[in-house]
Amino acid sequence: RTRFAFSSFHLMPKYLAVEFGASPSAIGWSAGVFGIASVLASVVVGIWIDRVSRRRMFAASAFLMAATSIGFALVDTMGPAVFVLRALQGVAFTMQMASFSTLVAELAPAARLGEAVGLAGSSMLIMNAVAPAIDEPLARAAGWPAAYLLAALAALVSAMLVLETGSK
Repeated sequence: RTRFAFSSFHLMPKYLAVEFGASPSAIGWSAGVFGIASVLASVVVGIWIDRVSRRRMFAASAFLMAATSIGFALVDTMGPAVFVLRALQGVAFTMQMASFSTLVAELAPAARLGEAVGLAGSSMLIMNAVAPAIDEPLARAAGWPAAYLLAALAALVSAMLVLETGSK
């Protein structure tokens, strides 16, 4: 479900162009800010991944993704908020990938680790197709805020599920 939220933002270039008339340069900068924040966050996440609960880190990434999705539902202009939200999404993405990958390695039996990693990777790739296929018609019918609120809901459900699973 968190991957649904992240994958919803594959439509970001279209959103920025259609809603705000963003230039190709501004769209490129929004992608670049995401990448730079993700790389910088990887240093901190790498240090903390063994010091904090992986489930809590995953949940924190989902809560951060939900917050940024709500932020995009409220943004009404191409300005600094877009870049701040994209940077925060880069941080959330790094937290999610690190915690998800280590959880798979931690929970899968050693003899089936390759299969588990493959299934986890496949689930992410599938969401890269599913989320935009749902969000684009939703944005056309109800507006981009509806698509980004759906992303926020998916992220929140994911956070709750991972926290609930960890308590048992």
